[in-house]
Amino acid sequence: MPMANRISSTVLEGVNYISVGAGLSDEDVRQFEQNLPQWANLPVELHVLDMKNLSGVPERFFKAINNFAGLLSLRHTNLISINVSDVLFGEITRHGLAHVFNRVESVTSALTQKKRELSETELKRLLFKYLIRAAHLALEVTCNSTVTCDENYMSNPARVPYEKIDLISVIDVRGEFLNAQFRLCASSDVLTELAKAMLSLPVVEPEMVESMAQELLNLIYGNAKSNLNENESFRLPPAIPKLYRRPDFKQIKRSTPPQLTVLPLVTPLGSFYVEVDFGAA
Repeated sequence: MPMANRISSTVLEGVNYISVGAGLSDEDVRQFEQNLPQWANLPVELHVLDMKNLSGVPERFFKAINNFAGLLSLRHTNLISINVSDVLFGEITRHGLAHVFNRVESVTSALTQKKRELSETELKRLLFKYLIRAAHLALEVTCNSTVTCDENYMSNPARVPYEKIDLISVIDVRGEFLNAQFRLCASSDVLTELAKAMLSLPVVEPEMVESMAQELLNLIYGNAKSNLNENESFRLPPAIPKLYRRPDFKQIKRSTPPQLTVLPLVTPLGSFYVEVDFGAA
């Protein structure tokens, strides 16, 4: 979104970068003000004000930034400023706006600090949100099917019909950021229908049904991982699903007591379940 040569903005990986160059004039600030409502409505969670090589600004600029911060607070969106000289920061402080400009050393440090401040509940909420989004995308793109997830997705595991489950694919995540096991549980009948839809075939071989169990979890976890790492500063690693058949289910080590959340995913081709077990050994 180019403006005058001294002000420009670019959205990249969920962040709106606003660059402010030297020699800012009142006319530049007026154009800046006109863009504030549009910027505030961008689907991002962070706005970065880059003030490199800027030693002074018109008085009107301080009011504009204060107004921008007000718009962002209504949308629960953050503003930080980088490359702020000590001279300019002193001027910002004299205006009583240090908390508004929110000066930081770098965008990376700001994003890391943001994640450190999130509670365990908020981290889990983001994880489930992105997993559900990934499930929607995986079914729509690969199987041309819709999918819904019960809003009360923190299901009691007792409600999952394990007696009808034939295949479980598993991804283990172990690290300082997250310890959890992701499991996709489904019947052969449902996986058969999904595989037929994905391959556009009237009949599929048993090995394709088993591959579907792994591929579906791979698509859901992989998409969620990429977007969480890029948009939310998570540090989830790549992983390859492992397949368990019914006789081998006893090898899956579940948390005791249960620390399990179940996402029941319903499609016109049948239902399957994604479990996230935060205490699995």
